[in-house]
Amino acid sequence: MRSRFDVVVIGAGPSGSSAAYRLAQKGFKTLLVEMESLPRTKSCAGMLPPKIRRAIKIPHHLVQRPIEGYMVFAPGESATIRFPHDSGYTVDRGSFDLWLAEEAVEAGSRLMQGTNVLGIKQAKRDTVVFTTSGRYYAKYVVGADGVRSRMRKSLGLHAPSKDQLAFTYQMVFEQDERIIDEIIGNYFHTHYDVSTVREGYLWVSPHRKRLFLGFGTPLGEVQITPRGIIRGFTELERVKLLIKDAKLIKEEAYLIPNSGPYEELGRGRILFVGDAGGFTHPFTGEGIYYAILSGQAAAEAISTHKLGDELTQLYEQIVEKYGLLRLRGLVEERKVKLRGNEAIRRYVQGLKILSTHTS
Repeated sequence: MRSRFDVVVIGAGPSGSSAAYRLAQKGFKTLLVEMESLPRTKSCAGMLPPKIRRAIKIPHHLVQRPIEGYMVFAPGESATIRFPHDSGYTVDRGSFDLWLAEEAVEAGSRLMQGTNVLGIKQAKRDTVVFTTSGRYYAKYVVGADGVRSRMRKSLGLHAPSKDQLAFTYQMVFEQDERIIDEIIGNYFHTHYDVSTVREGYLWVSPHRKRLFLGFGTPLGEVQITPRGIIRGFTELERVKLLIKDAKLIKEEAYLIPNSGPYEELGRGRILFVGDAGGFTHPFTGEGIYYAILSGQAAAEAISTHKLGDELTQLYEQIVEKYGLLRLRGLVEERKVKLRGNEAIRRYVQGLKILSTHTS
């Protein structure tokens, strides 16, 4: 007997679980396949902006720290940007991703963990998904398998080029909650300086009892060793005080897309979401919110798809309706606003003026 589903979703990150949740809610027999066992470690600063509330309702127990805004630093300039209405959050990605997958299961999806997808093959009626646990047949497939998507490669679609990727690196420290409260509080810190990070920034992301210090920059713009960049960052007085007597827990490096949604968002009855579709903000590197929206958009495309219609075209229309295609245009904005420290100072000055008008 064939293991047949309406939809197979590959990858139980925010985009995949969001797609599976929406599809199961709509009555689709959905299989959610994850190569690791949840909860798993995910390299991420864990910052969720206030607009995340438009997409999902996050339970209080997942919130590491409410985030009231950003503190932005540049050579000779700084600005405090307070969110005008609701706060953002920091979350632990392992716990957050597990909760999203459990929500998908609660809605009716089947979750299969510890299963690698080996390849896919589109037939006239079904798509066959080959895994280490056997073959699965589905009318639709959602690829949520990350920046190095094996599914894209299996279909012969382009892999992201060096120009479409950013390199990120961070150190995670355990620190006394009172020290975090006193020195940084509920603000996400961003630091711009082209002498260390080009077309990107350094960050401090405060959690309840942990600090995430990292940076992100286009892959081709890494000028010195990652540890050297962070070492220089920790020499700043405010950062030095923040991590004094803190315990280094781990160091991690990872790649993210940084050019907005890819031109090829699907093929046949297969759609790509999250990092596999390039859904990150090219300027800030923000990915969780856009991953969730892309998963919801894929679910809407599949649930409204009619025989004879081109699924990828329908998906792109919905992605545009969700405001996600505009991300492609932000690459040039990043290049202009972050091309040098003088341009960065003007950018931060603009943020300061904008914050006074919205506060």
